[in-house]
Amino acid sequence: MSEKNLDLGLELPEKKERKPRTRKVKLEERADAMLQPKEKRKVKKYRIMINEQDGELNYLPVGVNGKVYQIMRGVEVVVPEEVVDVLRNAITDKVIREPQQDGTIKREVRKVPYISYQVLGVVEE
Repeated sequence: MSEKNLDLGLELPEKKERKPRTRKVKLEERADAMLQPKEKRKVKKYRIMINEQDGELNYLPVGVNGKVYQIMRGVEVVVPEEVVDVLRNAITDKVIREPQQDGTIKREVRKVPYISYQVLGVVEE
């Protein structure tokens, strides 16, 4: 659009040049902030054991937010609470077939855990 204003009898305010707002930080302050350790939140940890299964790998990879834990089957291990949450939420559907007296088969879908594991306790730090 051109810079010319149409003469409609309106007066437009002049545009003011705006300066970007910046906060001046001394180089020393930035360096100090980068060197300070971030506060670590306490992570609740659990002792668990993933049950062994024939024909499966001897470990189970569990991914949480881009981090992968390789958990050995049949061995007691300590893991963060997030890993236990992933295992708890790993649910699959299983079809149960029950033969009926009239010769038909009744099918029922049930929710079952996808991974067989045990929570052995909470780790006290």
